Parts: sequence; structure tokens; C-alpha cells
Amino acid sequence: MTGSGALSINGSASLVITNSGSNDFTGGLTVAGGGLFVGSGGTNGTVGNGAITNSSAITFNRSGTNVVNNNFWGTGIVTNLAGVLLLGGDNSQADMNLDVANSTVRAASPSALGKNVNTTTIESGATLDVNGQNLGAKSVTVSGNGVGGNGAIINTGPAQNSALQSIILTGNTRFGGTNRWDLRAGSVSSLSTGGNAFSISKVGTNQVSFVSITNIDSTLADIDIQQGTFALQNNTGQVGDPNRSIFVGANAALSFFNLSLNPLNKFIVVTNLGVIINESGTSVIIGPISINGKVTFGVTNSLTISNDNAFTAIGTVTNITKTGLGTLTLISNSLPSSTLIDIVAGTLNLNDSLSSNLTLSSTDSERQR
Repeated sequence: MTGSGALSINGSASLVITNSGSNDFTGGLTVAGGGLFVGSGGTNGTVGNGAITNSSAITFNRSGTNVVNNNFWGTGIVTNLAGVLLLGGDNSQADMNLDVANSTVRAASPSALGKNVNTTTIESGATLDVNGQNLGAKSVTVSGNGVGGNGAIINTGPAQNSALQSIILTGNTRFGGTNRWDLRAGSVSSLSTGGNAFSISKVGTNQVSFVSITNIDSTLADIDIQQGTFALQNNTGQVGDPNRSIFVGANAALSFFNLSLNPLNKFIVVTNLGVIINESGTSVIIGPISINGKVTFGVTNSLTISNDNAFTAIGTVTNITKTGLGTLTLISNSLPSSTLIDIVAGTLNLNDSLSSNLTLSSTDSERQR
């Protein structure tokens, strides 16, 4: 289909576009009734180059990457069933409901998901790739591990410190990607589980940060950092049920940034070679910590662990390595027996600690007892 004319779909019937040629008509596409199906599972089917006004339903079902740079208008439903749907138009006037199943939607513009009303739903087994975009206050409803188990929300584009402002979990959910993305407070700020005890897992080499998110559902369960870095910044602090755990896997990191107003009260379980970082500012942990093997505390400014719960150990020897030029302060904690402490840099302040049987070593550092 070519030319300057428009295509309109009315009534109750549906139109399926699966032709192998490139449809480059420019007059626009209107779906006022019935439905439009673009593709039938293969690589064929395109929607032309004009604006799309959708007050009914459009379903994309194409393998591979389907680039749709058209501007969307209207309140209709947009569904993707296969491959990667790349939305790159100006959709700021579209009140659309976007549903993604067993596939990926990749944002290529800040308004890719439409106006900040209605819903974007990432079904279990599907993925939202924020692709370096600041998607504003548009709320995203999500669950599952994502396509290939690589995350239901990911970022494969440039790092984006303001990717999302509101996430609603409808099940256990995995976050991932190759570059940093943040859930950051803006005109809205929330992480909701709908009152359910859903958990978060983190995979991929990137960093995922919760920044100034003080409205987190109190029933949020475990956070399992399997790979990369998961960060809590600027007084996000209270991350759900304090009786549930944050697990830090081998070579994975739990990071803090100025987390003092709302100290972290969740149980922290650190696997051998796990890392806890204070990136900047003063941060405070008041929940119990369990250590299995060697754990590194990297402190740039100040990290205080203050609780009446002793550190607990899994195994016979615990090795704490202190790096970074800042100060790690332990208050009212009892370290496990047979704890080896290696102060590589900065200061370890044990003046108010209940610990007594420690083996200390230092390299280019200051140590306090």
C-alpha cells in the first residue's frame, strides 16, 4: 500500500496486514472499530508512515524487530505478541493501554508508552526495555523474569537515571539490563505490590537504583541480587517487610547513597565474595547481617551498621575486607568468632562495637579499636 491516502477500519471486522512489501502510505491509519492485526508471527506487515489514531485495538505479531516510528493518538489498546516492538514516535497525545506478552517492547522516545494515564502491562515472560529513555510518570505494571529470564524491565540503551517513577508488581519480578536504570521520584514515586508479598531479583551486569522512593509497599518481600548492582539512594531506606531479606550474591553488590534519614532495616544475607558499598554521603544499616565467607565493604564517605543484633556467620571463618577512603563504623554489633578483618583503605571504627575476638590486618590504612 502506497500513496498519500488514508486507511480506516470501522465496524466489527478485523483487518490483517501480512503483505511482504513495505507499506509506505502517508495519509494515516485510523482504527475506529474491529481490530487491526499487523503480522501473523513472521516478518511481514507494516503500518505505513502516517499518524495512527486508535480507538479500538491494534495487535502486533511480528518476529524480529518491528520499528514503528508513527505517532499514536487515541485511547485504544496496543498489544505486542512476538519479537521486539520498537516505539519511536511522539505518543504524548495517546491515552493508550499497552499490553506486552511473550515479547519485548523497546522505548525509542520519551513518550513511547503514551500519556501518563492508563496502563502499560508487561505480562509474565515479557520485557520492557527502557532503552535509555526517561519515560516520566507513566506507571508500569509488571511481573515475571522477562524474555529469556534476563529481566522484565531492562535497559540496553545509554544509562538513564530517570527511567521510571512508578512500578506496580503483580508477581515476583526480575530486573536486569546492560546499563543503569533508575526508579526515581518525580511527580509520582511508588513501588506497589498491591499488598502482596512479591519479591524482586536482579540480574545482568548493570545497576538498578531506587532513588528517593519512600512510597514502597510494606509487604514487599525479598530482594535477591544475583548479578550486578542494586542501589538504594537518597533515603529510600524502608524497602518493604523488615522480616524479609536482601540477598547479595557472589560478585554482586548492594549499594547505598546517602541513606541516613530512613536507615535500612531489612535482613541482609551476603554470600562469599559479595559486596556492600556506600557510594556517597552517610548511610545507616539497622537490620541484622549474615555473612558467608569473604565480604567487602567499600565505603567512600561513611557507613554505619548500628543494631542490637549480632552479625551471624554461615561457615567457620568470616572475612571482612574494608576498602574505600571512608569510615565503616560498627555500633553494638558482635562479629562472629574467627572473624578476619582486612583494612585495605580508610577507617574501621570499632570503638562502640561489642566485638572482642578479632584478627586485624591493614594495608595503607588507618584502624581504630
